[in-house]
Amino acid sequence: MYLLDGIITLPLLCWLCIADKKKALLTAASLFCLVIITGSFIIPDENQTV
Repeated sequence: MYLLDGIITLPLLCWLCIADKKKALLTAASLFCLVIITGSFIIPDENQTV
């Protein structure tokens, strides 16, 4: 659930709230990477299947 919220909601909020679209895209990409890295520490190894 954490990854789903982070992957969908954060980039969408960046796109809607930041007027400069290039900065919004860069911020969304940074947050996307941060969510993936954080999720890899939170989710146990046996549940990290794609």
